[in-house]
Amino acid sequence: MTQDRVLPPLKAFRHALRSVRDYAGLGIRISLIWTVLLLALALTERMVEPPDAQALPEDLSVLQLFSAAIGLVAFSSIAVNWHRFVLRDEPPSPSHGLRLDRPVWRYTGNSLVIVAAMVLPSLLVILAAVFLPPAASILALPTAVVAGTFALSLSLKLPAVALGRTDFSFGHALSAANGQFWPLLAVFALNLLVAFAGILAMITVTSVTTTLGPLLSMVVEMGLAAAFNIFFTLFSIS
Repeated sequence: MTQDRVLPPLKAFRHALRSVRDYAGLGIRISLIWTVLLLALALTERMVEPPDAQALPEDLSVLQLFSAAIGLVAFSSIAVNWHRFVLRDEPPSPSHGLRLDRPVWRYTGNSLVIVAAMVLPSLLVILAAVFLPPAASILALPTAVVAGTFALSLSLKLPAVALGRTDFSFGHALSAANGQFWPLLAVFALNLLVAFAGILAMITVTSVTTTLGPLLSMVVEMGLAAAFNIFFTLFSIS
């Protein structure tokens, strides 16, 4: 492989940021309806959830699972519109605000496969660590990073799915990522850094507004979450 084929992580990172900045108006337009829907679901969860409820993974409610499913479909719908605009200069029509055509469903299915490829190895290591000495738990972090990088390699298929192509498989995606492990790992780490920074900023702001009253704190929290979700969705797709 020649050097000019190696993915430059920082250049890719800056390109993604510029894409979101330059086309922010369109990004907001294709995300807005889904964002309002997800906000309504989140507000419904707050209203039906007992104030002292313990949010344990094994206690996920039907409403939470439904919200997660809608969130994945929303991500796929936004992604298809975004990819088609960036790659084909195809602006979404007004009817595509809640786009649910075949590319969106294929994008959703492929995204589920990619999420499974990222989550399952980490779960297996965590389960295995139960039967191993406590020091073995240190393997969970590198496993998660490697699994995330592998999932990022698989995700190279997603733009082709968004364009309606069926001739580009996961095998082709892995072939395209051959020799790019470390650059892709760096891109994955930069994505995690952006997510961490955004979550930390939201926690900081909402912790300050908590002193001004629970209602105001909830409004600020949900508003910040909606804004960050739009940004990070477009950024991660880019």
